[in-house]
Amino acid sequence: MKRKPFAWPGKIIDFAIASLFKRPATVRYPAEPLPMPERFRGMLLYFASQCTGCKLCMRDCPAEAITIRKVGERRYEAVVDRGRCIMCAQCVDVCLKKALAISPEVELAQTERDLLRVVFHEELLNRDDAKAP
Repeated sequence: MKRKPFAWPGKIIDFAIASLFKRPATVRYPAEPLPMPERFRGMLLYFASQCTGCKLCMRDCPAEAITIRKVGERRYEAVVDRGRCIMCAQCVDVCLKKALAISPEVELAQTERDLLRVVFHEELLNRDDAKAP
């Protein structure tokens, strides 16, 4: 007959004592930033100056999370619903003008659903975190 692990109290005590001297299996994520792999797919970025308004990204998005709107002569803005986005990066792959990119940003949680809907305007290009690739 095969014995089950921890079937007798002595085995449990041995395991508990051994685990006192091991490093914890968890990470200190909120206190220390978690390093992301090089090709990690995180937050979607949009660069209005490079967009031609072809809307291929809208057509190819399986979650229908992107909407491209014309705001002027040859000027467009993107509305990205991060609550719907599955971060598959199909929109980035299909964009011929490289107007979309994926950043390694992972902390996207919000307290309200409306805050997940982001409108990218041309003014955002001047920010440090939204530089064209």
